[in-house]
Amino acid sequence: MRPWPQVSVIIVHRGKASILRTCLAAVRVLDYPKDRMELIVAEERITPGLPGMGKARRLTVGENNYCKANNLAVRAARSPL
Repeated sequence: MRPWPQVSVIIVHRGKASILRTCLAAVRVLDYPKDRMELIVAEERITPGLPGMGKARRLTVGENNYCKANNLAVRAARSPL
């Protein structure tokens, strides 16, 4: 059996903590080996009230620009595209 491929999961976020918590919870219950998954959260600015993001890498764009946040996260991804 071939090993699971390494993947990057990217969440582009706009500052609503409850929505981000829901997304993170959904990713955590995926039936995929955690050691083969990288989680990247790209957000406009640091969202207060989000303790415990685990091993998620957090990128801050600093402006309201979805495309820029997405591109920043894709460039930061370690998994092959």
